[in-house]
Amino acid sequence: METLSEPNAEKPQKPAPSSIREKPTPFGTPRSHTYKSSGRVRSYRPNHSGRFTLRLSGAKAIDLIEAAVHAREIGRPLNRFITIHLEKAGIEIHGQEQLGKFLKLAGQWLGDRGVPATYVWVMEKGMGTGLHVHMIIHVPPILRKDFSYRARHQWPKLAKIKPLKGVIYTSPPTEAKAGRLGDAPSGQSYLNQLRGALRYMLKAIDPKAASRIAPLLGTTAELLKVRPKYCSPLYGRRCSRSENIGQTARARYAEKRIGPVAVPVPFHQPLRP
Repeated sequence: METLSEPNAEKPQKPAPSSIREKPTPFGTPRSHTYKSSGRVRSYRPNHSGRFTLRLSGAKAIDLIEAAVHAREIGRPLNRFITIHLEKAGIEIHGQEQLGKFLKLAGQWLGDRGVPATYVWVMEKGMGTGLHVHMIIHVPPILRKDFSYRARHQWPKLAKIKPLKGVIYTSPPTEAKAGRLGDAPSGQSYLNQLRGALRYMLKAIDPKAASRIAPLLGTTAELLKVRPKYCSPLYGRRCSRSENIGQTARARYAEKRIGPVAVPVPFHQPLRP
């Protein structure tokens, strides 16, 4: 005979799902790993807002440089330097969300005018300046005036960034803080200006990161001639670039020009006979 359960009987509770936002320790949070949550195997996301990094890795710095050079190669030179002081706008931590909205608005505006969004950005948290982000973006000269107005007044409000005085800095080609980026990408002067801008943006690089390109020449900072400066730990993604100048886009472009490109063997992986 079946027995009916009591109405007030306690039902077995499901195990509480574990959170991927782990407590940061003085040594950082763990790297990518898997864990169980509600009976399912999930993965830890390295770029999650609960993970912080102390420095910009050498591999990331080289990737940004290659992306910036590739932008010139495809006819979209990075000629507009923008700085957003997020902490002045009241954003002291996790400014990646506001930055993503700002870049989305800028990309949509440029895309409506037939210009694909092409940019690189680096986020820092320095002593005295607080949380801020530097970016270089491609803007055709004919659209520069309208772009600068929207970048200073319209898009920050929509991205929940208070457009206070000193928060948004958009530099014309003759007054770029990190280098005077001109409109003629074919000359050597543009490359020199771009080099100066990137060195300024990559000053949070790890001074002890070994170079994978030329290990005998010293660290990546020494190879790139970047003077590292101290920056406070940063939560979430520290740098990125647009998809059209990423690693996949660069590989496809090279394959169309010179044919299939052999994938280099990592320096820590021995060659097989």
